[in-house]
Amino acid sequence: MKFFLACVAIAFSMCGSALAQSHPAVEAAFNAFPAGTGATIVRTAALKDSEEAAQLNRQRAKFAAQKWLKWLRQGTEAYDLVIRYVYEEAYNGSLTLADIGTSEEEMKKLYALGAKTAARKWYGYLCKGAGERDPHFMAFFIVEMVRGNLRLPDMGTCADALSGK
Repeated sequence: MKFFLACVAIAFSMCGSALAQSHPAVEAAFNAFPAGTGATIVRTAALKDSEEAAQLNRQRAKFAAQKWLKWLRQGTEAYDLVIRYVYEEAYNGSLTLADIGTSEEEMKKLYALGAKTAARKWYGYLCKGAGERDPHFMAFFIVEMVRGNLRLPDMGTCADALSGK
């Protein structure tokens, strides 16, 4: 009910209607929130203390974190960004890594998997001759090798193959 009254108050205030001031319940709801806060902020404020809102936020955060985790497990070259999203969603939902179905050890392995995925992408470009056109490709490849603590044999190549000999 409080949420409904707050929305009514905002709607009337945005229209400049005197009706917002005519009903005591609407006036009280309207005065509970600072002017110009907007419907989203008011909705959040109205539900902020409720257990339902906390539970919904937790479920949303868990779903989102598991979505990012699934993508990470499949191997993505955007691994550093996706790992950050997993941790952010866990934090926003007050979740532990165990709550979303992973552990710190798995996250370290997924970081290495992501680095290897990215290194393979850059290696593929180098094999196609893209490194001759853009010397940054070799640098990107090396950065990913270092991040993933990888060696050339891990990539199925050697220094001679990279140098073109």
